[in-house]
Amino acid sequence: MGSGPDTSGLATLYVGDLHSDVNETILQEKFMPFGAIAMIHVCRDSVTRRSLGYAYVNFYSRADAQQALEKLNYTDIRGRACRIMWNRKDRGKAIGNPEANIFVKNLDPSVDSRVLYETFTMFGNIISCKVSLDSTGMSRGYGFVQYESEDAAKQAIERVNGQTIGGRQVYVGPFIKRDKHEDSQGGEVSVHIRNIPPTWDDEKVVEIFREFGEVVFSLVLNDSRSDRRYGFVNFKDAEAAAKAIEALHGKDLRTDEERAAMEEEESKKKEAQAEEGAAEGEAAEKDEEKEKEKERQKAKEKEKEKEGAGEEKQEGKGEGEEEAGKRTPVYCLSVSRSKTRAERDLEANRRREAARPPEREGIKLVVRNLPVDVSDDSLKALFSEFGTVTDIKAVIDRPSGECKGYGFVRLSTTEQANAAVAAMNGKEVFAGQAPLNVSLASEKGKGKGDGKGKGKGKGKGGK
Repeated sequence: MGSGPDTSGLATLYVGDLHSDVNETILQEKFMPFGAIAMIHVCRDSVTRRSLGYAYVNFYSRADAQQALEKLNYTDIRGRACRIMWNRKDRGKAIGNPEANIFVKNLDPSVDSRVLYETFTMFGNIISCKVSLDSTGMSRGYGFVQYESEDAAKQAIERVNGQTIGGRQVYVGPFIKRDKHEDSQGGEVSVHIRNIPPTWDDEKVVEIFREFGEVVFSLVLNDSRSDRRYGFVNFKDAEAAAKAIEALHGKDLRTDEERAAMEEEESKKKEAQAEEGAAEGEAAEKDEEKEKEKERQKAKEKEKEKEGAGEEKQEGKGEGEEEAGKRTPVYCLSVSRSKTRAERDLEANRRREAARPPEREGIKLVVRNLPVDVSDDSLKALFSEFGTVTDIKAVIDRPSGECKGYGFVRLSTTEQANAAVAAMNGKEVFAGQAPLNVSLASEKGKGKGDGKGKGKGKGKGGK
């Protein structure tokens, strides 16, 4: 997914930040005026075939590709400014100098990749320049500039750091990969901050946190989905990070007026709930007393055999309630240790595992030679006489809505599945249709891919 065809011998441009509607035809019209094009490849998801937002344009001539890069970089394609640079194999010695990469933050929302490029191009040749965007296409307030040379990056930092771009004073510094910083400092120097007040800017965050030690990096971001703000602060040593977490986590940021107003509102809510409860109280108390009496009787009967299990269950409930109580209110600062790359990967894997549908029970059969009008219900009706059908699927072609000619059935036991195969395989069920082909479906990892050949290993080989 995402890799283009072989383009050896061609001059290849990477075109990024594309709208999902941009296809090869649109790019052909955009790039064709600059020279003969060998091929264009829009990278798409292998399953959904939806554009991944980038493409490769291959010219026969490097001079033509260079002209297209200079003229079209950051121009509009379907409402978005495209970002063009040489493909990795065509960058030559300019590839991968980490010291030539700089980080720019506190950017005004009006500053896009083109404005950033025009600001920093005076210091040297730029390989890549990008303002980070969220899923809605809005700026996250920071960006990256990759120069060819380390000297150009140093000049940019010295001359632009602290200057104003688009009405805001920006920070410019060397870009340090988060994972590299974590590895060098043991993964304990970075803290993650949530519920940052809207009045706090980057300087305010640094001012608050440097009371606990030297701050080497900070970043404040807006969450476009929840309108809340969060950020990161990296300390020089782990001890300072631990002190900041201990002192600031859960700190109430409300003013006295805000706290009094919230307490008054909460008091009114409780009074209203109490009045509603009193109106329904008598009937509810009677019903509740009856239910409690029933529960007491059941508890006495099962007390001996389930006493231990009951205690464990009660303890587990208490722990769950305590965990729920640990959630930080939105008016309190939440400060915790930033997770390392390994921890983030582990959590992502756990989420993927949890999202997987549970394995269905039963023995799976594959049914072929089905007509185009077969549905799940009609397929189930054919096999329900053999036992309990635990799952059914007539495979449908989405564009036409017709069955592709095959489907799957799961029966709860091996005996039921064998009976269905014996009775239905080769049976003429649908008029004008070939007899059904019913067989046990091979399990994943077995069958054709098990590595067991049919021969006896007596081939001639290279003789």
